[in-house]
Amino acid sequence: MDETYIKQLMLAKYLFRQGEKSLDKHSAMACGVAISHFQDAVEMLLYAVVKERDVGDAKKWLAFHDLWRLVDDSIQPHKLPVKAAMTELNTARVSFKHYGNLPAPSDCEKHLAYTRQFLAMATQVVFGKDFESVSLANLIGDEKMRGMLKQAEHHLERDEASECMVECAKAHYLASRLPERILPRMRYFMTAWFEDAEHPGRKSMGDLGHYLNRLRDISLAAILDVPATDFFRYAGLSKAMPSVTERGGEFFVSPQEAKYSQEDIHFAVRYVTEYALAVQEHMRILQEAGGSPQQA
Repeated sequence: MDETYIKQLMLAKYLFRQGEKSLDKHSAMACGVAISHFQDAVEMLLYAVVKERDVGDAKKWLAFHDLWRLVDDSIQPHKLPVKAAMTELNTARVSFKHYGNLPAPSDCEKHLAYTRQFLAMATQVVFGKDFESVSLANLIGDEKMRGMLKQAEHHLERDEASECMVECAKAHYLASRLPERILPRMRYFMTAWFEDAEHPGRKSMGDLGHYLNRLRDISLAAILDVPATDFFRYAGLSKAMPSVTERGGEFFVSPQEAKYSQEDIHFAVRYVTEYALAVQEHMRILQEAGGSPQQA
């Protein structure tokens, strides 16, 4: 498949995930934003088909119904799925975007389910590809992080859980290091003030450092617009994941003897990929807020 279509499928998935995350905010405005993202994801995929089948002018804007008809005719004898639901989605998007009508949260859950169904079925019918397998890792600019997450996906496909989690831990470590240069973690050097290892002040300083680091991580997640449910789930999962440090460009991994569910492994790959993308998107904001990052 041409890289252009692959990129558009990646962007369609990215837009869908942005809409899905907007729903976590549980407000009518966020639901309207989610609907707009869902509609954009659908149109992104439809225009990918226009390019792939070389029908019409991919640079020319078409009304949704005309775009749908053009694509539908080009994939005969197949038909695009859930037409009625996608027409309803388009109507909801127009109502929100052009007339300021806020959707009901229950409607958004419905649009989420139907958009997911459309993207999965249409990607399979037109491109012969599993939409869930479309990798967002290719959108990551950092070559090393991108390579680690692609390797994690490779291990995931081969059902190599431990190896997959190692790559996730390494990629998360690198992604976390970037904002750490601007918003550093509390070091535990304060505990050195107390030579006596049993001194109560030593433990208090250690507890204070732990609390401040936790507060720092939660604040950073809020800045990066990471869904709270995902943040706390990964924080819990990371306790059973391999411990990673880096010195001189070399990684040192302390593996954990843990068993992971398939759901946990899939979540870890998705979360770390999206976390890396969030860091990438917010680095300029972080730099402007904290000044130029210092070399670690």
